[in-house]
Amino acid sequence: MRDSTRVESACAGLLVLIDQHAADERVQVESLLSQLCHPAHEQTVYQSKLGHQAQVASIVLDKPTQFAISPQERTHFTTHAAHFAAWGVLYDIVQTTGSASTPNTADKEKYVLSVTTLPTGISGRCKADPKVLISFLRSTVWKYAEDPYLPPLSAPSSSSANDPAEWVRRLATCPPGLIDLINSRACRSAIMFNDELSIDDCKALVRKLTGCVFPFMCAHGRPSMVPLVDLGGVDEVAGGLGGRDQAAQEVGFVDAWKNWKR
Repeated sequence: MRDSTRVESACAGLLVLIDQHAADERVQVESLLSQLCHPAHEQTVYQSKLGHQAQVASIVLDKPTQFAISPQERTHFTTHAAHFAAWGVLYDIVQTTGSASTPNTADKEKYVLSVTTLPTGISGRCKADPKVLISFLRSTVWKYAEDPYLPPLSAPSSSSANDPAEWVRRLATCPPGLIDLINSRACRSAIMFNDELSIDDCKALVRKLTGCVFPFMCAHGRPSMVPLVDLGGVDEVAGGLGGRDQAAQEVGFVDAWKNWKR
């Protein structure tokens, strides 16, 4: 007669293959997204010349990133400055004068966007490669200009700063380009495929993965783990892989993960 206690214990057991890069990428991206959605420190008093303050944790650039914009873009960036400020992006708009030899007066009016503040999660990448920042800002402001149903502005609540799922709700209003930059950083900084990990490294990675809101996929949607064998079925049946009884079938992958996590 089979030992029922031993069977129940085995039913919750799964042999799972974990993709170390995808798993670490998930850990990294959730940390960055949580950081992105964290409210700005109260002592932060920097304000752009357009009258906005960053609503999330951000840094003031030592050297502003500047690039020329058209008069139409100047209008859009002015109109939607509050939406950028909600995600830690502050900028000033500087008007310059063209050459006196220019016959057309309209052509003399030129504008420069001077980016002064960025969210901490993307600041390093944007400072190293300003073209990435310029592309993000331009594509986003035109999406704002063309979208008649922009999401309402809402500052992150300090009372929910410790809620692990707060960033999930906040991301509904986040510019897609900003999420792409965060995903890219998580991918670049994650453990690579051929990196050799010790047993302790593996344990630490799995432990961090248990704290994720979406532990089963990387930042780009690739599975971070795949169940190989239900160990509840590896028992007395010849061949070792076929003895799944009814109790074992009732334990799914997600349920087993939750049980293990507890």
